[in-house]
Amino acid sequence: MGYLQKLIHRNSDRPLMRWVRRELERNLRAAFNQDEFDFRRNGEAHLMDVFANHLVRVSGERPIVIDVGAHTGEWTAELLRRMPDAHVFCFEIVPEIRAELEQRLAGVKNVTVPAVGLAGEGKTIEMVVNRRYLAASTAQPRAGDQRLFGHGEIARV
Repeated sequence: MGYLQKLIHRNSDRPLMRWVRRELERNLRAAFNQDEFDFRRNGEAHLMDVFANHLVRVSGERPIVIDVGAHTGEWTAELLRRMPDAHVFCFEIVPEIRAELEQRLAGVKNVTVPAVGLAGEGKTIEMVVNRRYLAASTAQPRAGDQRLFGHGEIARV
């Protein structure tokens, strides 16, 4: 163990170290967008407006958009409000969530929901599927985050 690691370990219960840990965790959670799912408050709506305006200006053709990890289609619905002519391919690998996605977007002609995930290779992966809050399901849970992933079970998809 290096000097810095020993120093941190020896002082881990001191108020300053607790504050540093809280601030680092808060910033890490913000970077992964784990605490703010509201589309209009977390910056996604603004990003989509910029994206939609740019894509419409640059492309004279019908835009094709890929929604990876589409969940139940909130992002796709918002995109289609801004770009009704776009064709969206929604990828969602958790079967229960994909069923909700298909039901929500049933009848929308310019949306395709393939029954596969999107990856660099074809294989089956393990997911932590949170049955209480399906949107918190993930292929890469962060160690110790029991609040979101503590109710999960491993599913092969």
